[in-house]
Amino acid sequence: MSTSRRGPNHLNFHAWIRGILLLGLAACGGGGAGADFSTQALGGGFAPGEVRPVNFDGANQARIEFSELSGGEKFSIVLFGANSQAGYYDFQLQGLNDAAQAKFLQAPAGLPLEATEIEEEAEADDATSLLHKRLRNWESGLGDLEPYSPESEYDRGKAFAATRTSCAGGRGIHFRVLSSLSDNEAYETVCGVEVRRSGQAVYYVDEAVLNDLNAGNLGSIIDEFEAKIPHERNLFGNESDVDENGTFSVLFSPAVNRLGSSGGGFVTGYFFGGDLYPRSSIPGSNEQEVLFLCVPDPGGRWNVQLTRDFWDSNIVRSVLPHEFQHMISFNQHLLLRNDGAEEAWANEGISHFIEDLEADGSLDRVGVENPSRVLLYLVAPESAAFTAGISIAQRGGSYLFFRYLYEQAELGRYPAASNGPELLKNLLQSGVKGV
Repeated sequence: MSTSRRGPNHLNFHAWIRGILLLGLAACGGGGAGADFSTQALGGGFAPGEVRPVNFDGANQARIEFSELSGGEKFSIVLFGANSQAGYYDFQLQGLNDAAQAKFLQAPAGLPLEATEIEEEAEADDATSLLHKRLRNWESGLGDLEPYSPESEYDRGKAFAATRTSCAGGRGIHFRVLSSLSDNEAYETVCGVEVRRSGQAVYYVDEAVLNDLNAGNLGSIIDEFEAKIPHERNLFGNESDVDENGTFSVLFSPAVNRLGSSGGGFVTGYFFGGDLYPRSSIPGSNEQEVLFLCVPDPGGRWNVQLTRDFWDSNIVRSVLPHEFQHMISFNQHLLLRNDGAEEAWANEGISHFIEDLEADGSLDRVGVENPSRVLLYLVAPESAAFTAGISIAQRGGSYLFFRYLYEQAELGRYPAASNGPELLKNLLQSGVKGV
């Protein structure tokens, strides 16, 4: 909300909220000497664009002081609920003199700062959001398990090669692909034929679609992703290598298309941290790092129709870096620091942010599908708090949040991060997660 400050330099909150609110302040210009904000102008070292928690006292009240203002400044205050429980939370603001702004604040009487039933229903209809929510929940329970390692398999008297059974006349290996949106022990086995190998990844295509996808027509897609891999590693850190072969796998399979149909929706791709654990713990594990991608299906054989052109332009080039972030995040948070898997809303928000990544490392563009998510969020941002779920609309909000933080860091607004890339690395390597 934008307001001109004249009169008392403070803002009182009275909220029926247990928890904290995040308060963001952003300079919006204005006349007079105070048009260009400085840290001192906002008081207490509060810089434009900064996000801080506001703690309420026992009477559910908080007071924000704005010192050293000249009286002509304009700024925005963004109230954001950090509660993890869905519900409506009323609040009142005092100390604002701007009549037009007060009109906004009165329009609803109780602003819903958390997920509503509408958002929950929307999430249930979106197979990708439902799967990713459950994947992140499943991953949160893996902290007490020991990851897979070849040495452990040898110690158990098992041959390492036994987990990589060959197929297609020795040209491929078998993969276990999830076959249910609700059961991580349900899987189908497919034959992935190797079509390309680099020093970073090995690319496989399901034997069932080799006539349609091959090294030739996947060339530009793989080239682009190969160029992005080192940039993602520089931004976030490295992925794990539990099988100690120096690469991760990428599988293109219609089994991913079928996975979405099991829940009446569509899944574009996924990464599951359970693949990094022995099958004695996770029966559907591949005991290696794998990214799973859907395939074109113009005839609707495995699920809804998906043309090759749309798959190429709007799905696969974005999903690869998106899912790779999940792989890196799992390693950085859980395997290296044992602080548990990142919360789903943040994990998805950062993955959507990295869809903006160009092959040259630039983050100046916007990923092809991000505007549609943002549009859904902006239709009613007051009814879809993005820390409370990962529906498509909430993903739009979390994407905007991390895009905003990155751009503010690029402007030097955060003492703990000299630039955007340092902020991103801190998000994954700080040993903390969530809000």
